[in-house]
Amino acid sequence: MSQLAAIRDALKNTVKDNVPVLRVYDTVPEVANLPAVVVEPVSCDYAISMSSDTTWHFELIVMVPRVDSVRGQDELDTYVAAYGPTSIRKVIFDHCDLGLTDTDAIVTGMTGYGGSHKASGIDHLGAVLKVSVTTGTA
Repeated sequence: MSQLAAIRDALKNTVKDNVPVLRVYDTVPEVANLPAVVVEPVSCDYAISMSSDTTWHFELIVMVPRVDSVRGQDELDTYVAAYGPTSIRKVIFDHCDLGLTDTDAIVTGMTGYGGSHKASGIDHLGAVLKVSVTTGTA
């Protein structure tokens, strides 16, 4: 069963390898270079239907510069869209095993779209993608 650190690394590498323009952090950085994604674990379900599976819930915090809100929103839209060459949802859909032998990942939704995201005390445009990763015995 993949451990939390391995799953965070796998999420980071899956997004980074398929959307190379994004800087992807598997831990919360003190300073984030944008455009960026921060992988943050939120919760975990240990017992699913009496099996040995574990489901981890993550937030992928997607941030772009707020230099020009129109251009920033257009750029953000490409990362949080359901499909397209820079769609994080599509990347995870296409690589749902995250390169691990015992995982299944899915983007379940998006929240928090707008300008309330901060890094290093600076406001950014951003959104939060909700991701569930189920891992079990291979």
